[in-house]
This record gives sequence, C-alpha cells and structure tokens, in this order.
Amino acid sequence: LHDALPILCWVCLVFFGKNIIGISNISIRPNCIFSNNYKLLEVHLFNLNINLYGKYIEVFIYKKIRDEKKFTSKKKLIYQIHQDIAQVKQYFTYQ
Repeated sequence: LHDALPILCWVCLVFFGKNIIGISNISIRPNCIFSNNYKLLEVHLFNLNINLYGKYIEVFIYKKIRDEKKFTSKKKLIYQIHQDIAQVKQYFTYQ
C-alpha cells in the first residue's frame, strides 16, 4: 500500500464484475498477535460468499468511518465492528 494512504477504517465499494458494498480497513493490525507493522488493506464484503484470494478486484474508498484503534478486549472489538458495519449500511442507504 502507498505510504500516503492513512491508517483508517473506510466505507468502500469493491468492483468484481459488479459493485459490492463493503467495509475496508487500512491497518497495521494492532489487535492481531501476528502484526508486523506493515500497512495492510483488509476488506469485508456484505452478502457475498466467494473466495477472492488471488483475484484482481478494484476497491473504491468513499468515507472515513474512524481512526485505527487498539481494543482492550475482544468483546469491545466485536462491538465496534458491528457499529462500523451499521455506519456503512446507513451510508449506502442514503446515497
């Protein structure tokens, strides 16, 4: 990933034959024990159950959701993920 891309959680669309709503995170994975301090783009796509590993996709980033954060518990991380997903769905409901 380009160094200019900020470490944030984003609303995104992915194009893989069609537009697919999702949430993306540009991160150094502060909540993962395997973090290596390299920027990583992670994308979660809604309502899609296919393996895209090794496939070419286009990710379009639209709106910042929040800054990266290290959570003190797994429960707090899961709660925040649900809040983030709700924001993404609301964003596309009103677009």
